[in-house]
Amino acid sequence: GNYIYMMSPNKIPRGRPQTFDREKTLQTAVNSYWADGVEKVSINDICKRAGISKPGLYREFQSEDGLKSASLEAYRKIICVPFFEILKKDQPFIDGLEEVLEFFNREKRYVHLRDCPEGCLHLDMFHSRLDFGTATAKKIDDLNKEYFEQLHNWVDRAKDLGEIQEIADTASLVAFISAQFRSALCFRKTGAASEEIEKFLRLGFRVLIK
Repeated sequence: GNYIYMMSPNKIPRGRPQTFDREKTLQTAVNSYWADGVEKVSINDICKRAGISKPGLYREFQSEDGLKSASLEAYRKIICVPFFEILKKDQPFIDGLEEVLEFFNREKRYVHLRDCPEGCLHLDMFHSRLDFGTATAKKIDDLNKEYFEQLHNWVDRAKDLGEIQEIADTASLVAFISAQFRSALCFRKTGAASEEIEKFLRLGFRVLIK
């Protein structure tokens, strides 16, 4: 399928593999970085967990920077793009919000995310972007820009249609909404139940809904 799943560490197979499995390597890297923290996972860890050689990894991704950049792009396609698609839908703001709540819940429509690590890989990487190479830092910044543009468009559309309270300018509303999302992700990472996350988000959005 197209969704990342948690993978158990694999033993390195004997002999040189005939082909390099790029998808499996990216799945391993994304899940390792996401679950354990990018700064705590080495190239050797990735190679061991994916059952590949270090020369093979470098042939495919050129460098550790290349691997991290490709891993974040894989995360974007699997996690961020479906979230952006919700925001871009031509539907009432309240309906989009319900889909967003289900996306965070993982127990309803988006059950395929249930076994993914908690938290947000992009957010974790953004907090330490100065520690990464050029390609990864650019990917972090590009995804951050895309994220805020999608939120901005979502809020602007709702304001134009008179669906939310105009209690502040769009930039301030986007910052408020983003803060709600980030807090929800932090709560999930600390073990909060899905029901509590949903209550928290509903409470935060209550001030915006007409």
